[in-house]
Amino acid sequence: MVYGINFLNIESPFYKKRKQLINELAQFLKRENALVIIVKAFYGNNFNFARNEAKYLLQDNELPPLRTRYALKKG
Repeated sequence: MVYGINFLNIESPFYKKRKQLINELAQFLKRENALVIIVKAFYGNNFNFARNEAKYLLQDNELPPLRTRYALKKG
């Protein structure tokens, strides 16, 4: 199964719940036995922030990325 994950560093009402949502996503991926995770980080100035969040999602939840791709797109 292939999952595309977009990390957007934007101001929103959900910003404070970000960590909780990321953990819930990680638990879902574990239950689904995700084999391939494609990570896309968007918004030029915040690229490093999004990339680091993606890294923590994978590492902290022991999800080995067989293929990780970082795409930079200006929003």
